[in-house]
Amino acid sequence: MANGLSSFLNLPSWDGHNLEVEKISRLYDTTTTTYKFWWGLSLLDVVEQGRASVSLNELIVMMLSKAYPPYKTFHFSFGLQDVLPERIDTLERIFESHLPKLCKSLEISTHLNGMPCSLEDLFKLDSLCDWLLPITCISGKKNLTKLYNYYHQLLSHTASTKGSRLRIYLPANPADTNASMHKLEQPQTRVMSDEAHDLMEFFLSELNDFCGDLLKLSIYVPDRFLSPWNGNAKASDLSNNAPYCIMASGSELLDAIESSRDSSATKTATSPILTDVSSINALTSHADELLSCLKGMLPQNAFRKLNLVVFNPLYGGYFRANIMVLRAFSYHRLAEYMEKHNRLMPAIVSKLYAPEEVRNSLKVQHKYFSTYLQEQGPLRSIYDDVHFKAHDRFALDHFLPWSFVHHDMIWNLTPLDDSANSSKSNNLPPLECIERLAKQHQELLRFHFNRANSENDSPEADDKSDGGAMLVASDNNLGSDFKLIVDHYLEISHGKSINDLTKLSDSDFCDLIGNEIRPSYQVAINQGFSRWNTIII
Repeated sequence: MANGLSSFLNLPSWDGHNLEVEKISRLYDTTTTTYKFWWGLSLLDVVEQGRASVSLNELIVMMLSKAYPPYKTFHFSFGLQDVLPERIDTLERIFESHLPKLCKSLEISTHLNGMPCSLEDLFKLDSLCDWLLPITCISGKKNLTKLYNYYHQLLSHTASTKGSRLRIYLPANPADTNASMHKLEQPQTRVMSDEAHDLMEFFLSELNDFCGDLLKLSIYVPDRFLSPWNGNAKASDLSNNAPYCIMASGSELLDAIESSRDSSATKTATSPILTDVSSINALTSHADELLSCLKGMLPQNAFRKLNLVVFNPLYGGYFRANIMVLRAFSYHRLAEYMEKHNRLMPAIVSKLYAPEEVRNSLKVQHKYFSTYLQEQGPLRSIYDDVHFKAHDRFALDHFLPWSFVHHDMIWNLTPLDDSANSSKSNNLPPLECIERLAKQHQELLRFHFNRANSENDSPEADDKSDGGAMLVASDNNLGSDFKLIVDHYLEISHGKSINDLTKLSDSDFCDLIGNEIRPSYQVAINQGFSRWNTIII
């Protein structure tokens, strides 16, 4: 276990069960890549859903989905030996290269420049499974007609709705009697032009090569994750003292399905890791559901090529009972790993997973600018010659991208019209704009300081140095909101009061903002954030 971790995060014991819990604490002791972390977190997700087993292919796709936000959204370095970033880049290139042309040829009108979904949406688990699992289930380039029809249907579906819902993998709870509603919609035969057929073949060929490379992870990760239990043994050879084993579905699981229908044969038909009848029944129910989902989509022998990760029922119970602790443990160890490879990256812990769909509201920050515009404006954009006036619509741009700083501090925000804000995205503006940003905030701060004090009848207002309360008049619309904004400035003031900050010279105030932004700007460049390709007026 990592130094200091045991002092605040101990893994719970499991009284009455012969589990080697101490070995779980050693899962991430020797890590030179991120694979173990994404694998372990994916396993926890599956166990939390109550599933008795999961296909190896699906777990590998889950790993790719989990690795996407830290790499592409937040620009983490995964270390020199990690191939997941390369795999993510390759898949992005395939979709960016082929889908717009394919959609045009199929006469499918899609949103977002011909893409059926944004790349960020593509890497969400449901969507990624829809696009990749059919390829991983069908070896080579056989059965292409069904694949053509499937992807034609998938493209048509995502063209009219955001996110696809065509499932070829199991629902969350395979024992659910209502699971049939989640089954794959049968692909309909469609007539394609020769051009569309050729484009589809090229697209599927590259996707097939990609999936072959991706599934190479399954050669190493499942075994190495269990090294505290099995040493150098294969996960398929384990006895019942480890959390899971790998079962060759063709040779074992299909036999288990048939044998489970004969109660007298049930106890001898499965892997030794399955130690009770309820576990076997759950597993065979899972397999029946999978076969039903795949029927009509895959050739008959495709299912026999799928390996399953089968959970030890005892460890499954332990994981479900302690899911929050185990997930915190895994993310903590992942954060430690990322710190080694991203030493100056801010807010590492909160960047290890996909950001929330809805970000924090900037209502207070927006009011800070709009009040100025209503009473003092106009205010010029720091990037171009746009002048914002009272009641104008404007966005608030994060000078240093939010995906890097991960905060909404007022001194990093500036008004920008919607089109320019979309163009800038999460890129870095030219450094010469820092002086304009500082001058803008100096003007805003002085305005709000004088405004608040003019509405405050207290004669002691100028003598207070707490930096907030004396600035807020009881009838001021900003009220306590302005106190929050003031705190943003105070956090970078190095002990100065707001009164002190309003009296700084132009150059000193510029240094205050610049000294906070410039070092982070260089770190963002080093992490791979791009510069905004625009002309500053």
